[in-house]
Amino acid sequence: MKAAANIAAIIILSAYALPASPAWGITLTFTREELQESVQKKFPLEKGGKLLKLVLSDPKVDLKEGSGRIGISAGVAVEALGKAKSGTVRVDGELEYVPEKGEFLLKDPKVLEVDAEGMKQTDKEKVAALATTAFKAYFAEHPVYRLKDGKMKDQLLKHTLKSFSVKDGKLVVEMGLF
Repeated sequence: MKAAANIAAIIILSAYALPASPAWGITLTFTREELQESVQKKFPLEKGGKLLKLVLSDPKVDLKEGSGRIGISAGVAVEALGKAKSGTVRVDGELEYVPEKGEFLLKDPKVLEVDAEGMKQTDKEKVAALATTAFKAYFAEHPVYRLKDGKMKDQLLKHTLKSFSVKDGKLVVEMGLF
């Protein structure tokens, strides 16, 4: 009976002590610049063919404060029937974590705005649809950020990710033992 009481006391004390332990959990942050560097490598993106061609270039990562969303603004050039227009496109999507690969993907990207001087609204809508398709196809296979396999903390993170959000302009990743 005394042994059972000792075991119960150890379990109760452990429950109070573990949450305060540094081994219980850790928070990692990724700056906009780190994400920018990763995304930048993947551009320009091209979509279309001879009759209609869309090129997305010069991406700028925008972390949405208090959310699990990421924005990307990019230059857009459209060539259709020998006419060319250029401007910018702003896209927003959710961050999705794939633990098996240690990758953050841009899930369900949507074009929020097309800004191109002299372009009709109907043409902007077509550009938005084409850009959305290009972003969806590209980011379905290319991560916004991939954790490096060589770092022990990154290996641990792959298996223990709890949540992530955007705080103070950084991607904040919470991890723990369970």
